[in-house]
Amino acid sequence: MPSLAFSVIEALKVDSLHKLCSSLEPILRRVGIQKKGAALWLLGLACTQLLWRCVRNLPFLRHNGLEPLENSVV
Repeated sequence: MPSLAFSVIEALKVDSLHKLCSSLEPILRRVGIQKKGAALWLLGLACTQLLWRCVRNLPFLRHNGLEPLENSVV
């Protein structure tokens, strides 16, 4: 059977740990939101660059500006 002193010490440890976690939660949430925002920004930038590369490599944009399409009336 655990002693009363041991039980009190364990209860204080649990309470202290709970208070620490409660005080860290808002900070960790803020950091998580900032990291997620930065990751989404980088993902958007990468997608934009990839899209630009794809558009830039379209056959009618490769040379000097727009080229007339074949069989088109000018």
